[in-house]
Amino acid sequence: MKIKTVSSWLPESEYVSFDVFDTLIKRSVAMPADLFLLIEQYCVSIGKEIPKEFAKKRREAEEYVCKKRGAQGCLDDIYDVMRDEFGAYTDELKAIELRLEMDGCRPNPSCAELLRRCLEAGKTVVLISDMYLPAAFIGKMLEKCGIGGYEKIYVSCEMGAQKGDGSLFRAVLNDLNIHPRQLFHIGDSWKGDLLRPLSMGIKVWHVDRGQKQLCKCPKHLPEEAAFSYRTLQACIRNCSQGMTENEKRGCRLFGPQLYGFAQWLLARLREDDIHDVYFMARDGYTLKQAFDELGTDDISTHYLYCSRRSFQVPLMWKHPQFDDVISLFAFINKMTVRTLLSKLGLTADDYEDQMRAYDLEPDCLYERGEIFSDGRVRAFYNSIQADVEQNSREEYEALVSYLRALNMAEKIAVVDIGWHGTMQYALERIIESEGWKIGVKGYYVGILVEGNIIREKRIQAKGYLFDQDKGQKLREGLYIWCPIEMQYLGNHGSVKRFVIEEGESHPVFYPYEYEKDKGQKVDEAAIMGAYQSGAAQFVRYLLSAFPFGSFEVSTDAAVHDFMWQGLKPTLKDAYFWGNMFYFDYENSYVARPKCIWYYLIHWKELRNDFLSCGWHIGFMRRLFLIPLPYDKIYFAMKKAYKRKYKGKYKTPQL
Repeated sequence: MKIKTVSSWLPESEYVSFDVFDTLIKRSVAMPADLFLLIEQYCVSIGKEIPKEFAKKRREAEEYVCKKRGAQGCLDDIYDVMRDEFGAYTDELKAIELRLEMDGCRPNPSCAELLRRCLEAGKTVVLISDMYLPAAFIGKMLEKCGIGGYEKIYVSCEMGAQKGDGSLFRAVLNDLNIHPRQLFHIGDSWKGDLLRPLSMGIKVWHVDRGQKQLCKCPKHLPEEAAFSYRTLQACIRNCSQGMTENEKRGCRLFGPQLYGFAQWLLARLREDDIHDVYFMARDGYTLKQAFDELGTDDISTHYLYCSRRSFQVPLMWKHPQFDDVISLFAFINKMTVRTLLSKLGLTADDYEDQMRAYDLEPDCLYERGEIFSDGRVRAFYNSIQADVEQNSREEYEALVSYLRALNMAEKIAVVDIGWHGTMQYALERIIESEGWKIGVKGYYVGILVEGNIIREKRIQAKGYLFDQDKGQKLREGLYIWCPIEMQYLGNHGSVKRFVIEEGESHPVFYPYEYEKDKGQKVDEAAIMGAYQSGAAQFVRYLLSAFPFGSFEVSTDAAVHDFMWQGLKPTLKDAYFWGNMFYFDYENSYVARPKCIWYYLIHWKELRNDFLSCGWHIGFMRRLFLIPLPYDKIYFAMKKAYKRKYKGKYKTPQL
């Protein structure tokens, strides 16, 4: 029986026994031996010396005791075997193991509810476990999980018997003085909880815990990441119980990324001795929430209102020539004149006559940076350059007033999702222009190496997933750019500019794109709110299960499921992200193709819809429906596209 259906049923027998681990309570590890690897990581987190090959020796000690006793050994006996090597450190290691067991246990709601209903029905309930932990400690774990009311706990290490050979069941039957047919047993192990008691005439119900799937690690994942991945899957299973579908998705896909980044950031900040951190709007919103969960008293965090537009426009008056101004922009694939004016800090509606004079259409779409090489656009810019400079000076004064009021320390960190580092570069130019003695270092989810800012090392910056020193292979696999940015997005509109009112500077925002009733296919604000909530709950779960953030998550393991979704999406994945808007030069769906029969008639629209979507692999998955290697198809198309346009247009770099 599946766990989720157990609580809707009640056994007929007067006596009911429950297995404990993976039935009534769940641990935060996929395999019992993984706990020993966690002990090693815990020792590192609290600054203790790691016993050489501790995990291996802990397993060997347990095997030795079990073989010597002919039954499950007790924890005290196991650590006594290790005492000759670890000496006085032995008791501390045992205490660490007990703490990790206690902190990592969580109730299994369905089976806990079934136990409660059995008690209400007047049945006698006992617990049976093949385990090296003492019954008193298991009782405390159950109490922590809110489980009680049972008569007794029978533990193999204390009884000198085990479920696998039936001896523990016989001891329980003798102690209760009942016949096997009077007992109904519920557990998860095929041998100890199903086959053996059945052979003795005990009625049973097997609870499917999905252990094989839990311990299954993707073959393409690096071997050193397997432990992290298994542990994450166990924690996701436990944390996501009772969540909505969107919360579960956020817990599974986004939660590991947030936790891994927060853990990485804390280590880098302490390594670089930085205690004043500014999370940059809007992608820094969820990053700040996750980092604040770490509860670091030595680091002060702030939310810095900013955007590329609000930081770049104030700098334009210093170097207002066209080539200097466009050098502020990140890599641009597509753009309209209307978008260009917005990036210059101006409004297209105010310049209709001038655009007409230069034969420019405000919404004509330029591909691959063509707009910067169009002589008409350059001439048009020269005619409005004075307006660009005047507006830039006004915004500069308001922005400087806002930054001055923050009272930044002499050494600060800025944190963002990343890619090009343009906002950090703009911030440093403003700091330099004002003569402030502030050192800035950037910490990002990822850093692309193509732009001049990164390649020429104009800023100091590090990336969690990839940067100039690592992870470019991982970067190449992240062909799901729109969703990866959407999941970090804060719940407010982008910062348009800063203005000074009544002597104080404050940000002015663009309308929030995901406000309800804007004609979208789905309610993005509600969906992403639940998605981010699930991720935040997962971060809190890991911090409660593993004290001091002692579970060190491999980067490959943290991002794997999200990356795999981008490359090998299911139809459910494609519909979840595809129905959402993303915002570039115009509002577009992430991946929402029309019907394939429509494209057979209007085949020219297929190219436009495909190129304008935010996730090409997801677009193809939804269009053709059947499972195909869409990632390989897309990479082949991308390679051919690059060959076609190589050298055709010179796109300005950072």
